[in-house]
Order: sequence, then structure tokens, then C-alpha cells
Amino acid sequence: MRMGPASARRVFPSTSDAGDGILFPVEAAGRRDRIAIRGEHVTPLAAGDVQFAAGLFAAMRRGEDLDIADPVSTRLRSHGDRLQEVLCAWDAALVRPGRAERRFRRISVTAPTEDGGTGTPGRGVAAFFTGGVDSFFTAVRHRDELNALVFVHGFDVPLADRRLRTAVSARLRSAAAMLQVPLVEVATNLRRISTRHGLSWSEAHGGALAAVGHALAGRFRRLYIPATATYGNLYPLGSHPLLDPLWSSGRVEFIHDGAHATRADKLREIADEAAARAHLRVCFVNRDDAYNCGTCEKCVRTDATAQVVLGPSPFVTLPTVTAGQVARARATGLATSWRELRQVARRTGAEPRMRWAIDAVLLRHRVERRIRSIRAGWYGE
Repeated sequence: MRMGPASARRVFPSTSDAGDGILFPVEAAGRRDRIAIRGEHVTPLAAGDVQFAAGLFAAMRRGEDLDIADPVSTRLRSHGDRLQEVLCAWDAALVRPGRAERRFRRISVTAPTEDGGTGTPGRGVAAFFTGGVDSFFTAVRHRDELNALVFVHGFDVPLADRRLRTAVSARLRSAAAMLQVPLVEVATNLRRISTRHGLSWSEAHGGALAAVGHALAGRFRRLYIPATATYGNLYPLGSHPLLDPLWSSGRVEFIHDGAHATRADKLREIADEAAARAHLRVCFVNRDDAYNCGTCEKCVRTDATAQVVLGPSPFVTLPTVTAGQVARARATGLATSWRELRQVARRTGAEPRMRWAIDAVLLRHRVERRIRSIRAGWYGE
């Protein structure tokens, strides 16, 4: 996989009203794509670092060596072997009968290197921000240190969905104003390009966040990446406490933040924040362009957690769910958040019908996983 030299130019439209972008070509197996990142404060200062973060896992997925035209920070380049070690170790552990081939292979990286120094003076600190529980927790926790919150269009909200992008942008701008921290908006097609090269978003999003962070190296020296899982329930994921710090360069430091706290802990912490109560956003389904649809698994789980922890939920953007709605939810992935919720519900003596509903979700999840395992020819847990 080859990544050509980056150019600075105006690229695709964004709800952000200022700033040019960087654009660089990607060539793999004879196919050509172009990665674009646009927004306020985006510059080609660390173009090689952007390309490294955007391309490493995609090249490993394709089993092709990575050839980068622009200089890569010596510090970031030195982390390449460790990043590959972690990903390949996870991949080997996840191989099951019926899926004999690994998804990722070790590759070689060719790129000129540069020290990168410490960047220009006066750069600030930012945190990635979606309006979700994790990002509100990080924003509140580090508010006194932050110079900006960064929202990326094209990650959880598709670039083509202009109506939803406009609505989300307005909400997050209002939330940032209430937190008294400016909102920086960036738009990129990184998710779409990652998918074209065989990566799932759960695999790609950590590197994509790092790529955006390096594109902002002229403005920020440190970026917080809000944690998804807790230290007690870690699992292979593109943004992870083992991976995120390894994307750091001589110019930018990445910090994986909040893995010490459960989702219940975070909701309890942000419940007194007016910005969170008015603008909490957890939905990735967004039926009919709703800010939170109120019926998807994540909406239901988040409101159920708020009810267990706080009683009546103070978050006005989340429709109140009943125990019956909770019982019909289908847990995703490893159901880690549901298991944590069951522990909290039992410990706090939550309303019996809600505890029964949470148990029903986890029982269904366990049965469905067992059925999938049997069909795949793997009988372990």
C-alpha cells in the first residue's frame, strides 16, 4: 500500500465554516483512493504521521507493505512494531475453527523519518468529543485543562447525511459553549476508505482518531481519547489503552482517558452538568435523523443505566424506557456494558422488574452466542 505526498487544498464541504484540508492518494493492489481531512486548524505539518496512522492497520489487513512518501516522526515510527505486535496477538487469539485465516499480517513500513521536535509553542490541549457518555466524562474531567473539543464528521455521522450533521453540529456547539470550551469540527472520509480496505470500524477508529489528531498538530500538543471499555473489562478494540499512546509523535501526545470508570460511574459524574443533561448523544442508528432514536440497543441500555444509577433520568435527550423495552433489547459484542449494569443493579437494589429485564438481555445474549459457536464448530466459551 502506497501513500503519496500530501497536498494542502480545500476538499469536500463541511458544516465547519473555516479551514482548508489535506489530501493524499492511497494506492493498493492497483486501486486508487484519496484520503481527505478538512477543518479548522488542519494543516499538512505532520502529513507523514497522518498517513502512518491512517494506513498501518489497513496495510496489515491487506497484507501489503506500507510505503509513505512524507516524513514520519521518529518517535511514531519507532512504535510501529509494538502496534503490529498487539494487533497480531489479538488476531491470533481470536482465530476459531471456521475462520482459519488471520485478518492481519506483519508488514514492513518504508518512510523517511524526522525528529518532529516539540512543535510550535503555544499549542493547546483538546479532547475528542461526540456528545456521548465517555466524551462528556472526559470533557468534564479535564475541562480546566482543555482548549478545545474536537468533533469529527464522517466517523459516526456519515458525510452524506447533511441534515443529521447540521443538527449534531448545532447541539455539540451548544454543549461546548455551556462547558465553556470551544468546539473544533473536522470532516474526513477516513471511515469510508478504511471500510474499502477491509477494516471494520471497531478495528479502524483508533488509528483514524490518531490521524485526525496528527492533522491538528499545528494547534494541539495533547489529545485525549475517551475510553470505551474499563480496565476491568478490556477486549480487542481499535481504541485501547495499549494502542492509543503508541500513536504519539514528537509533536502530539495521545492519552486514553477514563478506563478506570464504568458507564454507570460516568453517568453519575456527568448528571449534574447542564450541558450533558441537555445534549447527551449516544445513538449511532439515528432513525429518521433523530439525535437519539430511543429504541436502539445503545439508547435503551444508556437510559436503563441512568434509571438504575440516578432514578428518573435527568438526560432530556433520552426517551424513558420501560422494563419491557429493556427486556427486548439485543446486547451487542461481548455485552460488557450489560454485565456491568447487572452488577450495579444488584448492588444498588434496583427495581425488580428492571433487574429481571437486564437478566433477560444477558440470557438471550448467552444463548445466541452458544448457538453461533455450535454452528461455527467451536464449542468453547
